[in-house]
Amino acid sequence: MNHKKPSLASIFSVLCLLTTVVSILTISLVFFISLRRISYTQITDATRENTARMSDQINAIIASHVALLEHTVIGSIPSMREDIVDRDKLSRYFDDMQATLDNVLMIYCTNNLRWNSPGGYCASSTGWYPQESWNNLERSWYQDAKKAQGKVAFTLPYIDAATGQLIFAMARTVFDKDRRDLGVVSENVSIASMGTILKEYISLPQQQTFLITQEGLFITNTDESVVMTKDFFTEWGLEQYRTQVLSASSFSALNEEVFLASSLIPQANWFLVSIIPAKTIFADTNRILTRILIIGISLFILATLVSLIYTRIIVKPFEYLKSFSALLAQGDFSGAVPDYRTAESAGLSQGFNTINERISALVKTIEREASFIKQVGTELAQRMKASATELTGIRTAIRGIKEKSGEQAASVAESNVAISQILGNIKDLNDHIEKQSASISRSSAAIEEMTASVASITQTLLQNGENVKRLQDAADKGHNALQLMTAEIHEVEQESDRLFEINQVIESIASQTNLLSMNAAIEAAHAGEVGKGFAVVASEIRKLAESSSNQVKTVSDVLKKIKQSLNGIGRSSESMIHHFDDINNELKIVSEQEAGIRAAMEEEDAGNKEVLETIGTLIEITGRVKQSSGEMLSGSRRIIDHEERLGSITTEVTDNINEIAVSIEHISNAVLRAEEISEENSQNIDTLIREISRFKIRDA
Repeated sequence: MNHKKPSLASIFSVLCLLTTVVSILTISLVFFISLRRISYTQITDATRENTARMSDQINAIIASHVALLEHTVIGSIPSMREDIVDRDKLSRYFDDMQATLDNVLMIYCTNNLRWNSPGGYCASSTGWYPQESWNNLERSWYQDAKKAQGKVAFTLPYIDAATGQLIFAMARTVFDKDRRDLGVVSENVSIASMGTILKEYISLPQQQTFLITQEGLFITNTDESVVMTKDFFTEWGLEQYRTQVLSASSFSALNEEVFLASSLIPQANWFLVSIIPAKTIFADTNRILTRILIIGISLFILATLVSLIYTRIIVKPFEYLKSFSALLAQGDFSGAVPDYRTAESAGLSQGFNTINERISALVKTIEREASFIKQVGTELAQRMKASATELTGIRTAIRGIKEKSGEQAASVAESNVAISQILGNIKDLNDHIEKQSASISRSSAAIEEMTASVASITQTLLQNGENVKRLQDAADKGHNALQLMTAEIHEVEQESDRLFEINQVIESIASQTNLLSMNAAIEAAHAGEVGKGFAVVASEIRKLAESSSNQVKTVSDVLKKIKQSLNGIGRSSESMIHHFDDINNELKIVSEQEAGIRAAMEEEDAGNKEVLETIGTLIEITGRVKQSSGEMLSGSRRIIDHEERLGSITTEVTDNINEIAVSIEHISNAVLRAEEISEENSQNIDTLIREISRFKIRDA
């Protein structure tokens, strides 16, 4: 059953189109993956940086409010420590401090008694006085300040009843210089400015940024109804990231829906979270991919058209060659293939034309030779008849020669038996000599190998001795270097002790500076309006002193670690010095053992040389005996060869005569058969001439 085979045009077209499709898809996929990765990296980096900047801004706002509260607390100490507190004076002071910073709604304080109980009081910057039922000792800002033990405490955000704004409170316990608890100063701060900052720093479409509490509740949101009432992770369906966001200073993740980035606001223990839809991140990438696909489809269509046109150009010569081959199969050699543009097609055209010309020439030659062969066949038939008559006389002469050659072959066989016995005896003698010579040679080779091994071992021992000597020198150098390093380590330890003493002096100076700055702040508070500027300077000096004290502690810890490390290095160096001493002792023992082995090898080498000289003499004597035996064997073999050659010649003559007789019979039969074949050839040649006349060939 004949199956339809695919054409070259279809195969070439499919290959071209497949190559184009694979190339386009590969380039598109690589470009798409790279572009998505770049887009994701750029946008996520920008979002992280944006989130970090917003976090820094909010941290700066909170830090400024913390500083304001700290200064307010210091300035409140003289008034709050008096037996009878002047609430109006405190209110005016709080009002002045509130005016120095935006977004402060109120600064107020109470002592450690209920504000309306005997001895209790409440003072605020706005002149606000609470209701009789208001209990300052139960308020969250008061209780958080007491738990903070002198540090600034932050309350959870809440809606202020008076203003309706979202605020949070910062509070700090007031201690005098005797560490006596005087009460609590609190500051209410509006969160509106923080929401404004979050809006200003939004850099991408559909990006949303929120402040959330440590529990995940919204602090800022465009929908005020969800503030402090709904959970961020629940609302956005991001429960799987709750633990990572609330336990890390910064975090980012991308799922199928959104990109999430977060940053911790450390002082307030809040979190800044930014949300960007995933489709926004990859929007530009998807648009570029669409354009690439459109371009790829256009290129595919163009490649298809080019492939079809080019395939037609390639296949056209093959179609003509196919029809031309059909004419050749029918015996028509009169046509010719035209020339084509491409080198391959032109080469095929030239090849077909050359084949056509040669077949035409061959047909002409066969036609000429067929006539000549017919003439020769006629002459051969005549000669065969003459040869048959002469062969009859040759058969009679051959029979006489055959009888005489048989008698001579019997005489030669008797001589061969006697000479074979002599040759056997000589062979036995020669075999014994061969075995003795081989045994001596093997002994000599074994001793020579042993001598070479002894020399190799001696050379290896000499090289090993040099290596041991170099190792001893290196061990001595390492020993000396370690001793120098140990001495230098002791000097560094002494210098680190001096640095530690200097560091303690600096720490003492920082502590005294801190105490002086606190006293200066107290005196500035006593001075009132005149001392405000001095109070700021005193606060900065106190911060510098605290920073210096922290740095001194850090340097002190580093010096202690350095000293511990130096002690450990010193102990390790001393241990290594002892190890180098042990290595030197072991190397000396190895050197002495190698000297003894070299002496033994030299004695063994001398003995081997004497044995080799004796074996050399024995080999020489055996060689002479072997030579004489070989000469005897050679002479006997020459005699045998002559006899065998004579017998062989006789046998060959007899065989040749027999073969000649048989050949004469065959020749006679062949001559008769040749006469018959000549007749058949004459008929076949006539048939060949008729068949050749059917071919069409071009004229020369």
